[in-house]
Amino acid sequence: MTRSLLLAGSAAIALIAGASAAFADDVPPGKFQVTVGGDAYFEAGAVSQNHDPNTRTTDFIDRFRLVVTPTATADNGIQYGAQIRIRAANSNGTTDADRAYIFVQGKFGTLQAGGVNGALSQYYSTTIAPTDYGTGGVDGDFSYGWLKTIGNAQPGMAEETGPGGGAIYGSESATKVNYITPRFLGNGTDTGVLLALSFAPNLSTNRADQATSILRNKFNNSAQTDFSGNPIVGFYSNAYEAFLHYTNTFNGVSVSAGAGYTGASADRTASSGAAGFSLPNGTPLALPAQTRFYDLSVYHVGAQIGYAGFLLGGSYQNAGKSGYEKGYFATEQSVWTAGLEYTTGPLVVGFGFLQSSDAGSVYVPGSRTEDLYTFGATYTVAPGLTVGAEYDRNNMSSSSADAAQVVSQTGSNGNSTGSNVFLLKSVVTF
Repeated sequence: MTRSLLLAGSAAIALIAGASAAFADDVPPGKFQVTVGGDAYFEAGAVSQNHDPNTRTTDFIDRFRLVVTPTATADNGIQYGAQIRIRAANSNGTTDADRAYIFVQGKFGTLQAGGVNGALSQYYSTTIAPTDYGTGGVDGDFSYGWLKTIGNAQPGMAEETGPGGGAIYGSESATKVNYITPRFLGNGTDTGVLLALSFAPNLSTNRADQATSILRNKFNNSAQTDFSGNPIVGFYSNAYEAFLHYTNTFNGVSVSAGAGYTGASADRTASSGAAGFSLPNGTPLALPAQTRFYDLSVYHVGAQIGYAGFLLGGSYQNAGKSGYEKGYFATEQSVWTAGLEYTTGPLVVGFGFLQSSDAGSVYVPGSRTEDLYTFGATYTVAPGLTVGAEYDRNNMSSSSADAAQVVSQTGSNGNSTGSNVFLLKSVVTF
């Protein structure tokens, strides 16, 4: 899902800040201006994969997002406001709001509070393999439904997190507080170094739990499993993110580099179990038996370098044993990307590579790996209107004795599978 399609978070606020300054003479202090933007896309796909006798080859998908941002400026120059992103993207035809937060911005930096992307999520897209072509290449739509029919075959890091570690278990929409410093050590307000920090009291696999719900339970009382059926944590507590980002241009060479970390405490799962005691009437006394999980611990490093229309980038991310139940074969989760794109006029072409690995089944030794090769192009037909095409080749394999973890849920045998995904996408951005 190409993140450049929609201005969000601090980037949107910076744009609004510039617009507010331009109209400062016409707008009295405290008077709100409302900016409306968003995007809509239609996508067609065709998939050819091994071990898929019970799946269709083609399908369509669409989405509409509307971003509303009221902003005002105080007498002292501090800007403040709110932002909501409304989506028509649900399979049942309903709409929801996956981002809703307030912000304050001044010389001290930017404060954000509410359902907003975390520090890593806001800046990592400029520190991975380039994503401005097709549906987004290594950060595109290949795992956004098209390969879910493979069931157990999609490695957790690619399916649940992709190269954006801040997205683990829906943390992008978790209710949180962000602080982003002004840029320093640069030659202007848009160059140099910034530090982004985030804190969220809880992260849940259920996005609906995070925005308007108050979650004070110490334990996650519902069993959770990943795409391989492994027991995983359903809640994290006291999640924090930090991301250091640098950008500048030297003699026509652009540089964007960053490093970040996401951490949180894994909540225990409470399930009813016999405690070996009885009530006076002889009724067995059931007390919660606790299942323990590894804490969330993710680090990310990456960079992009551009010159004369070319953009080269790559990244590495490691989540260790985050979220796995303790006591099993929890192979480390990792993902790395590399890619190159070229822009000439309205045309962007590019290719990328992603390798993702995780434990597969934690009940047996071994690991599972996905290799993604992606090629694509995007053409700007008119301002705000683009069309794109992308081809993705996925190879998935397992070194585990449990071969069923890398094939479809149809019962086919083998320790590897592959797929070819062809995508066409048209986007309107406003």
